Amino acid sequence: MQNPHSSRLLLAMASKREVGSLSGQFPAAEGAVMWEATEIAPGVDLVITGVGKSNAAGAVTHATERRDYAVVLSAGIAGALPGCAVELAGAAVVRCATFADEGVEAETGFVDLHELGFPPIQGVGREFESSVVVRQQLASIGPACGVATVSTCSGTDHRAREIAARSGAWLEDMETAAIALCCLRQGVPWGGVRVVSNTTGDRSRQIWVMNDALETLGRVIGRALALLVPKGA
Repeated sequence: MQNPHSSRLLLAMASKREVGSLSGQFPAAEGAVMWEATEIAPGVDLVITGVGKSNAAGAVTHATERRDYAVVLSAGIAGALPGCAVELAGAAVVRCATFADEGVEAETGFVDLHELGFPPIQGVGREFESSVVVRQQLASIGPACGVATVSTCSGTDHRAREIAARSGAWLEDMETAAIALCCLRQGVPWGGVRVVSNTTGDRSRQIWVMNDALETLGRVIGRALALLVPKGA
């Protein structure tokens, strides 16, 4: 359990390219290194996790065991799953995150960890809910939606439809559920913001708007930090 009097925020981002979207507003972000929490503004530390669930879990745990945080914010880009109502380069607030491809691919279909009897956290459902308070504070940024966190991204129409159907998520990423799991285990409130950088589905027909998404990401994170971090923190 973290110190309830802490007011610091930990911003977790997967890649240096995503972090590059912050350089105009937060010059100190340019000096951040992998897995080391770096202060980029009063009351705000940044950790570059690296891509993927293992990196995200390890980096966030490494940071939160060394310092108390009031909230952890998962931020970055994401792919739009079928049925997603967020436009390309648009932003969304994370309502919940789900491990969407951890389990067994059987003859009858996918069997997740819960059905196998190995839930990531006993007594917690498939969806890891973000902090209601954080979602309310970030509501003006965009709609709240679910994120499917995967190890293998959806590069075929079949897989994209399957991930969307079984998770109910609008977006697909590779980190948020792992970050949520760490926070839930440590009693740290968490939230997330994601910007749509691409469509999912058949790789040859995916649409990418990376530069526009990164531009949006920088603006969105600046706004999110202003909403979440008390002045003078």
